[in-house]
This record gives sequence, C-alpha cells and structure tokens, in this order.
Amino acid sequence: MKQGVRWSIAIGLAFVLALVGYWSFFGPLSKEAYLAEVRDREGAFCQRQEVDDFRVELWYTPAAYMALQQYEDSLVSRIEAMSGMQYYTLKLGIPGEDLVKSLTSGPEEVQRLLYYFSYGLQSDIYIEQSGQKLPCVLYHFERSYDLGGSRTFTLGFEDPAKGQGTSTLVLESALWEQPLRFVIEKDGLPQLWL
Repeated sequence: MKQGVRWSIAIGLAFVLALVGYWSFFGPLSKEAYLAEVRDREGAFCQRQEVDDFRVELWYTPAAYMALQQYEDSLVSRIEAMSGMQYYTLKLGIPGEDLVKSLTSGPEEVQRLLYYFSYGLQSDIYIEQSGQKLPCVLYHFERSYDLGGSRTFTLGFEDPAKGQGTSTLVLESALWEQPLRFVIEKDGLPQLWL
C-alpha cells in the first residue's frame, strides 16, 4: 500500500472515531441514559431558586420522558401525541421544616393553605413563550403525608413550539414578594434516541 493511501485510511478512521465520540457525548441518548439525565436533580432539566426562607425547585419534564414512564409500545406515536404539552414538576419547601406547619398557626390556616395549594396556586403560575402568556392547564397538588417538609405539584401547559425554543415559567404567589421566573432553554437539552 502506498503511503498516501495509508494516511487517507488513517485520517478517515480518525474522522469516523471522532464522529462516533461526538454522537456518544453530544448526540441523542439511549432510553436508560435519557431517563437518568431527566431525573438528575443537578442536570439541565432542573433549576432551583431560594427566596426568603423558601427553596423552589422546577424540573422540566419533556414529553419523551412522560411517554417512556407510561408506555412501552408505540413510543414514537405516544411522544407525538404528548408533544403538544410541556410538563413540569414544581417542589416548594423550607429546608429543615414542614412547609405547611411553618406557614400556619392553627387548623383553619392549615385548611386555607391546603385549599390554596389544591386550587388557587394554579392561577398564579403561567408560561411566557414567544410573546404569549400560557395558563397552567394541567395542575395536580400532591398531598403528601410523609416526613418530608416540601410539597410537590405537577404542571402542564400548551406547547405551541413543540419542545423547542425558550419558555419562562412565572410563579406569582402571595407567599413571597416578587414573582419567581425560571427560564428553560429547550434547544440545548439532550434528546432521546429512538
């Protein structure tokens, strides 16, 4: 073999290995890796803010993740069906304390706060996206009786951009003075390899 041909083969092989390395690092993820990436509290899908005594955590939950958790068969069609919505998990807490007990002083206040969490908070949450203000259309307050002091909410909003672009979740609650804003840049997030 001539020297030039060997160099061409070596350069071609190096290029293929670099491309494979690039796709394994930056490209779409396997199902298992994708599930782990979305669940990771320190990853690109999670944001935290501290305001007053509160710790507020927000997880962006892509339609592909929701479909992977619920369905085994016809995954592509399930993802397409769910892609008209954008899903989030919101967690409110006061570190080291029970959120409800910290904010109330008697049974009537406890009931009022739980009613607000069950129904009223939904109207205080919206998404700003592409100049539109999108209301929360799916809302679930997880009434937990465990030892943890935080409270969890599942949220859903229409998604005209189908998982692309930037969304800003705004939380305007009377629990703190200024609205909280979480900016979610979806274009840079890992994708699922189907």
